[in-house]
Amino acid sequence: MRKEHMVLSALWFGNDRPKMETFFKPFVGECNKLSQDGFLWTHGIIEPRSVLSKVYPIICCADAQARCMLQNMVQFNGYFGCGFCKHKGEYDNDSNSLKYPYCIPHAPLRTNAGTKSDSIEAEETGMRVNGLKGVSILSFLFHFNIVAGFIPDYMHAVCLGTVRRFFFMWIDPTNADKPYYLGQRLQLLCDRISQIKPTKEIQRVPRPLDVIKYWKASEWRSFLFYSLPILSGVLPPMYLAHWAMLVQSMFHLCSTNISHHSLRMSEFLIGKFLIFVEPLYGKKEMTYNIHILSHMPDCVRNWGPLWCTSSFMFESYNGYLKNLFNDTRAVPQQIFTNLCRLQFLHRHYVKAVSPTVEDFIQRVLFHKKVTKSANYFQLPHFEIVTLGTPEDLKLTAALRLALQDVIGERIISVTAKCYKRFIIDNVLFSTTEYSSKFKRTDSLIEFNDHVAEILYLIIFKNHNCRRTNCECEEHVLLVLRELLTVQRLKCIYGGLNSEIGCSVSFIRQVRNGRIYSTYPHNQFNKAMDILYEGKRFVVTLPNRLEE
Repeated sequence: MRKEHMVLSALWFGNDRPKMETFFKPFVGECNKLSQDGFLWTHGIIEPRSVLSKVYPIICCADAQARCMLQNMVQFNGYFGCGFCKHKGEYDNDSNSLKYPYCIPHAPLRTNAGTKSDSIEAEETGMRVNGLKGVSILSFLFHFNIVAGFIPDYMHAVCLGTVRRFFFMWIDPTNADKPYYLGQRLQLLCDRISQIKPTKEIQRVPRPLDVIKYWKASEWRSFLFYSLPILSGVLPPMYLAHWAMLVQSMFHLCSTNISHHSLRMSEFLIGKFLIFVEPLYGKKEMTYNIHILSHMPDCVRNWGPLWCTSSFMFESYNGYLKNLFNDTRAVPQQIFTNLCRLQFLHRHYVKAVSPTVEDFIQRVLFHKKVTKSANYFQLPHFEIVTLGTPEDLKLTAALRLALQDVIGERIISVTAKCYKRFIIDNVLFSTTEYSSKFKRTDSLIEFNDHVAEILYLIIFKNHNCRRTNCECEEHVLLVLRELLTVQRLKCIYGGLNSEIGCSVSFIRQVRNGRIYSTYPHNQFNKAMDILYEGKRFVVTLPNRLEE
């Protein structure tokens, strides 16, 4: 929903960064008018009525460099460079840079009122006050909190920041004398990574480590969640246990549903992860990105899962804008002209046009492929869409018993329609046989703390009618192979007084179990498949919405 309704309110084109007071002044004025006066729009077609809606700007997503410009404060490499707390930072002579060592008690959090007061004082005196250089243009936005309204974007801070930095540190030849050095085990890591089968939601199939410097943020995000089985037995146990605390905490904070217990557990794990960074890796690794991890639980508490407020969708849209110009002259005009054309088409095209035209418009607007062979089946609480042409499946005795356990009656049908791909709530699933042909798998599911792989989607009528269009009940069932948990991944090191690590809830080693049947439902979570050295690991995705 958010990706399909993004608004481009301003565009900057130039060699230097814009002056924020000038660039954002029209935006602030327009937003204040929309939050006070609102705007009228028409709801309904048969009985249209006017509705007054108001717009409230509440969240600003930006990377660290842009965030300090928007808050009008020093950068993260200056004293008091954190926009969320008053951690002063310490200068490290060895690395010749500012570091943020973990301290107890924690530095006091910044407040909206306190930050505005400090910014006014800095504006009047011309001196920096707690890192603030003056009044921010965004402080004039009605209903916007100049501190809590900003979020520590996990795309930059975690994926491109912490995860990338740690892995490059592990393979950096200058660290060859360190216990965590993995430079001599790169081929083993490459072999393991090549055995990963991600789902459709993961945009890129894992690339080899020889091109790791070209990895995108989405690839580092994927690596974060599948890294533990890959690093198991390679990274020393103490360092693996330490890394597991970051992995598990980020899984909680990126989940679809986050309980208070999960949020508290994430805070605990992040705190413990931060405590041990300096003893394990040295003060040089106490960077701003490491420090900003401590503010992510509060961000989730205020605004929801990290994927809701990340930069991924905006960075993706930047790539979309790059395709809207063809010449180096008048680039902004080309972008706006082509964007207005696409928006006009989006507003005015009617789905009653011919299938060929609709297919073309879908491809242009949404980059979607419209499948011709699609059938729709309405189930009690959701709709299931089957893709492709069905095949006739002979119901063996074992299959009939599995189906009989679910529908509660003896199976008299001898064949059923079998589909290899289907969609539930805009999420694609496929059978194991279909996925085996590709580098991706959409056949592994997790629900009710159980894991299984999809063998068939079966649609049949349990009858012996000879009429073609009889009114007998049609059953839609999944045939699954249960994947029994051999063990959940546990990365714990040390004794009671100095134990680090945690049990990892979303990664388990599995083996094949019985074949059974169940009704499809919209609570399935998808999972990645990792098979190496005779072991099979299933890695459940934190959510089904983030791509």
